[in-house]
Order: sequence, then structure tokens, then C-alpha cells
Amino acid sequence: MSHLIQRPEYIKYHEVTSTLGIKTTADDFEKIEEEKALIQWALPHCFMNRRSPWVFFPLLLSVFWVPYFLVFFRAVYVNIFEGGEWFDSNDTIILWGGGFVFVACVVILYLVRIDFYNVVYKITESGLLIDKVKSCPKFGYSRQSSEKFIPYMQLLAVPLIILAIFVNPLLLAGAGAMVFYAFLPAQVTEAEKAQYHVIRWDKLREFEKVEITTQPKRFAIRLWANKRFHDIYCSPENYEEIIKFLLDIHPYVTCGEEL
Repeated sequence: MSHLIQRPEYIKYHEVTSTLGIKTTADDFEKIEEEKALIQWALPHCFMNRRSPWVFFPLLLSVFWVPYFLVFFRAVYVNIFEGGEWFDSNDTIILWGGGFVFVACVVILYLVRIDFYNVVYKITESGLLIDKVKSCPKFGYSRQSSEKFIPYMQLLAVPLIILAIFVNPLLLAGAGAMVFYAFLPAQVTEAEKAQYHVIRWDKLREFEKVEITTQPKRFAIRLWANKRFHDIYCSPENYEEIIKFLLDIHPYVTCGEEL
């Protein structure tokens, strides 16, 4: 259990045994938990991705935007240069169908909250404590299984299969074959769990080289050691202070800016 923040009881914790490839024990956590914080900050809605959410999500949803623009520019071309209708029946189907899928994906992205975390950091003389958990609706923190829906899906699938066999068996080919998913084993989604990390400065100094790369636009610092990295996200107020602190923890630490 974390000593940095009191999380609801329904949020469980992963057992983190190493960070940056450095094995950690309960004693490592206890030592830093008892020490006075030199810098401590919380980011309730931290987007832990090297891209901004204003860049990441449009790129993710562009798979739907591109067909939309193709249909739109085709309609403009047909109307201006060929004197045809703005949108024929096929274009309308594409626009309405794509619009529905686009809205559905936006809702799903909101529910899943990709890469949004609630994170708390604590820096002391001996090390760094990190407590983070993905932000998602309450049901995301419990184990989800489709087992209870399987009987209803099979009840719907059986008459559809029988009907397709009598009407045209080819209906069960291609997209129609998805009806057989009702007879597959239940899918289980593991619960989202919080992670509690510790990085000891004395263990970090055992490596010959430690490197940090910064990303000022995201107020992010990537700490490299032992051929592994760990991202630290800062607030605008303490970003420069934390960079200066990290530069002093190792005699041979190097710093570079990431574009």
C-alpha cells in the first residue's frame, strides 16, 4: 500500500519488484517513506505519452477522418466539374456509417482514458517514490469477463445461423462469420492496478553512465540507466528544479533535449 496517497479500496496494487532493472525490496520503500520530502507533487490528470493528447488522439482517429475527406472532396469535384449531385446514396451511407463509428470510438476513448494517469511523486535525499494508476471508470479497476453474456449471445446466434443456412449459406462467410464468436471461450479483461515504484539514488550511482533527456513542451524527463528508462512528468513550476536535482545525483550524468 502506498504512503503517498490514499486511494479507494477497490484500487489494488501491482507488486513492483524492479525499476530501471534495479531490484527493489520493502526496505527501499520504507527508507524513503520515512524521509522528509525535498520535492513532492501530484498530477491528477497526467497524460503519460511523449506526444501531447492534442496530437495523439487526432492521429489515432485519423483512420476515420481520411475516408471522410475523400468522400467530401469527391462530392465537391462531381458537383463543380461534372454537374452531379453533392452526395449520392453510397456517399450518404459512408458518411452516416463513418460518423457513427467515429462517435463510438470517441466514447470508447473517453471510457478507456488511454495514457491518462493519476500520479504522485516524492523526491528525498535517498531516492524517488512514484505512485501511479490509470484513470478510468470504476468498473475498470475490477476483473471483467464476458462469461455472463455468452448464453444470451448464443441464444441470438443459433436462430441467425439456422436462418442463414436456409436462405443463403454464403451469408455466413466474411463478416457474417462473426456470429460464431458467440461460441468462443469467454474473454477476460484484467483489472487496472496501481503501481508503486522506488528509485534509490545510491543504487543509481552504481552505473557508469546515467542520462536524462528532456521534453520541455510536455514537462517530461526521461531517466536512462542500465539500458532502461523511466519517464518522470513534472509540473510547470518544478520542471527546471527537478532537472537540476537529477543532474546532481550522479557524477557522470548527461542531459539532452528531445525534439
